[in-house]
Amino acid sequence: MQTESSSVIIETSHISDIEKGKRQRKTGFPWKEDEDLRLLSAVKSLGTKQWVEIAKLVGTRSRKQCRERYVNHISPSIDKRPFSRKEDDAIYNGFYLLGNKWSKIAKNLEGRTARSIRNRYKVLAVNRKLSCFSVSKKSTYEIVTGGNVW
Repeated sequence: MQTESSSVIIETSHISDIEKGKRQRKTGFPWKEDEDLRLLSAVKSLGTKQWVEIAKLVGTRSRKQCRERYVNHISPSIDKRPFSRKEDDAIYNGFYLLGNKWSKIAKNLEGRTARSIRNRYKVLAVNRKLSCFSVSKKSTYEIVTGGNVW
């Protein structure tokens, strides 16, 4: 479709194609073992602040991809064991007090990432809905102190 305005012809069909392209999510490629090894080696030599340089050493990924892969998946500090009941309770209490501030909740759970806590909360919420388990309404005081006001 063409629109003519003061002797300027504007082609509008390609504009909508470009806009559609912006909305489409680009799918990535899974990380390969050799990329993980290069990433770990680069982080070991450069630390966890120089992501541009780390990405250059990895060679196949951006600085953002490298950082997210390291922080959320392959950092040695990540606790990959199943969540304990105590951790589940801490996640519920954290959500009750802070809402979906996953990073703040993660600060209270050593070795757990914000993403793993968010995912665990979603699993617990689905299980709770399926089991028709009702949550008792606790006051903030009860959650913080573990007891009643009186």
